Amino acid sequence: MPCSTPLDPLDIEALAAGGEPIVSPGAAGHAARCADCGDAIGQAARMAEELEELEAAPGLPADFAERIVRLRPFSASERRRMSLWAVPLGVAAALLGTGLVLLGVPLMTGGEQAGLSAALLAPLPGVLRALVRSAGDAMRLAPASLDGLASALRQDFAAGLLLLVLLLPASFGLRRALVHTRAHR
Repeated sequence: MPCSTPLDPLDIEALAAGGEPIVSPGAAGHAARCADCGDAIGQAARMAEELEELEAAPGLPADFAERIVRLRPFSASERRRMSLWAVPLGVAAALLGTGLVLLGVPLMTGGEQAGLSAALLAPLPGVLRALVRSAGDAMRLAPASLDGLASALRQDFAAGLLLLVLLLPASFGLRRALVHTRAHR
């Protein structure tokens, strides 16, 4: 029959290391009477011993054992400790408050927001079709382009390398031209 009041993981680790329990002062007495909790302490002690043996192995980082121990789940006392959860709860509350404020401000109604979302998604099929066509064109033209680049590099390595280097500013210029034409539409 499993233990009805299992020890907190922090107490198990403390007792396995030979220290005093952190959460429950009577944890050592409970572990002496309860076979399940005693086994848990024994397993934690064996794991700590094995991790200490592993730290001497070559190729492992120096803080390997500490990182393994840190992966343990939160204990019951840690789950209730407000100091651990203050920042995530504060961020969640701030996001909720900001969302409620934005809903209350008469900027856009729900219907306008839905219409704007639909308008943003309307060109998506065209964009996807263009991406598929662009990928097809790139695949079709890639062998000829690479062959041309390879022949330029074979004939004059310095000129071929210069062309490769000039591709970078050309790509920035092309991007700028595309952005500029979109802005004038």
